[in-house]
Amino acid sequence: RKINVIQPADVISTAKGNSEFISEIEDGSGQIIQIKSKMVIAAYGKQNILDKKMQRRFVNKRSNLNGVKFHIPLSLLQESFPDEIRIYTNEGLYCGMNRVSDSDMTVCFLENRKESKIPSRERLIDVIKSNDYFQKVFSDESIHYIKTANIYGTGNIYFGKKELVENGIIMIGDAARVISPLAGDGIGMAMESAKLLYEIMSQHKLDAANYEKIYISYKKKFEKVFNKRLTIAKIIQGIILNKNYSKLAIGIAGKYPSLLPY
Repeated sequence: RKINVIQPADVISTAKGNSEFISEIEDGSGQIIQIKSKMVIAAYGKQNILDKKMQRRFVNKRSNLNGVKFHIPLSLLQESFPDEIRIYTNEGLYCGMNRVSDSDMTVCFLENRKESKIPSRERLIDVIKSNDYFQKVFSDESIHYIKTANIYGTGNIYFGKKELVENGIIMIGDAARVISPLAGDGIGMAMESAKLLYEIMSQHKLDAANYEKIYISYKKKFEKVFNKRLTIAKIIQGIILNKNYSKLAIGIAGKYPSLLPY
């Protein structure tokens, strides 16, 4: 089958008509293209202007959780731990680090903005200086690098339930639901939910008589496959971001490390 890829492009709107969807796309030259399709699958990540246009219920909920991510050269770090993913914690914040290439380490942290009003970049530097374990990884040069690094931030990340089908549009990946990043499973869930939807769609002819069957089947299987994983990750995140609970949990894990895999 022929597949047309329009890139770069932004989806301005998409809506269901009587028997098909009509989507408006603005390409890199500013030209508006109208696309008609039997089905629309939304794979645009955790936040998008389309969420507001579709009036998804979570868009006005405030989580006060901010995610920040950037890459730092390995040459600026005192440790590189190529075969590990490490998580460092502090009050109202946790930071994950893992090596992503021969030259770079990803630094990704989630912070509760209720706990602090200082800029995210400065807050991370304060945590590095105050956490003895964290400090062993960073050199003075790396701290200077963080002050000017190009960082990517996503504010108000919502980890609660989202509708998996909105106005007939099927959500996959982070558009369907966001897993707490400490689980390190966001990309895996995106790929797995796409595969799950493909298997369901391949069992039905894509016509109006089968749309509702596809929606119901996808919702049921998504919950069955992901619900437990999402719930546990959210509970653990709540513990880590709470000062008292995190100390207790880390203390127990230190005494009984065999509990960690469970």
